[in-house]
Amino acid sequence: MIPIETVFYMFVVVFAFIGFVRGWAREVLVTASAVLAFFIMYVLLSLDFVSNFLTAGQVPDSGVITIQQFWFQVIVLLLLVFFGFQTPSIPRLAGNRFKRDNFRDSALGLFVGGFNGYLILGSLWYFLGQVNYRYGLIIPQFSEAAMDLYAKLPPTWLMQSPAILIAVIVAFLFLIVVFV
Repeated sequence: MIPIETVFYMFVVVFAFIGFVRGWAREVLVTASAVLAFFIMYVLLSLDFVSNFLTAGQVPDSGVITIQQFWFQVIVLLLLVFFGFQTPSIPRLAGNRFKRDNFRDSALGLFVGGFNGYLILGSLWYFLGQVNYRYGLIIPQFSEAAMDLYAKLPPTWLMQSPAILIAVIVAFLFLIVVFV
């Protein structure tokens, strides 16, 4: 078997390569989409009626979320990230600002794409861990390195009050300054 941290790093490298090909401007939109997804999850899951709706009839173990909460988080993240990846390909919106002019744009896209891989795949891994890997895709026998990495995945530090608010402000200020 391949250790889960190796698979995680391999996919982050794939996302980094995708970022290199697409360029930094398109990848920044994906980052902003992921941050927006975290903000939506943070706000909606903190509302009592949404939280009660997602946990209706179920009492999860401590530290374990319900299947409805899992799917809600996965769908919100993947939906917004999907549209973040698709938006620049619309010709009317893209214009010339998403054109890669030189190697520097591609190299910066490599780093932003790798960060997007960390955000997206790390979040999916974290959400799957929160439901105790119920889908049998991953057998929860992790090395110490995997447990250390799991403790540093994006939802552990981004789904908290000051961090998510600062991330939303920074992401959208960056979008406004760069693209407008």
